[in-house]
Amino acid sequence: MPKYYTVKKTEELKLLTQEINNLQVRINEKKSLRPERWATVMEKLISWINDNINKKHGLITGAVAHYNLVRIHPFDDGNGRGARLLMNLIFIKKRLPPAVIRNQRRRLYLDTLAKADKEDLEPFVRFVGESLVSTQKVIVENL
Repeated sequence: MPKYYTVKKTEELKLLTQEINNLQVRINEKKSLRPERWATVMEKLISWINDNINKKHGLITGAVAHYNLVRIHPFDDGNGRGARLLMNLIFIKKRLPPAVIRNQRRRLYLDTLAKADKEDLEPFVRFVGESLVSTQKVIVENL
């Protein structure tokens, strides 16, 4: 079995965590966003993605875009699926494999989204990164 590395809490990781937290798109002041504001905040999100897709690592851009689409919550149903699709489109554009989030990890997925709601986006980005690596392993094993 291949050996995979783990990231330790170092000064570098603390700086990355601060950077990730600063990357959150500040578009929603309240938990529930009035429908008449959806167009404005979606434009801000799209603008943020376009401004950062070539500046930031694809993992960060995709995960932050995913979180913010879920946070905007513009649809009655399918916000999570839409956010995962957006994230994976960003990954593909950045030449990364898609990240499949398994049903067995749904509770952790929701927990890390809840932490992101409290302005700690690092656990969610880490979760997405782990999902990306897991998906890549499955792809390689099935070649």
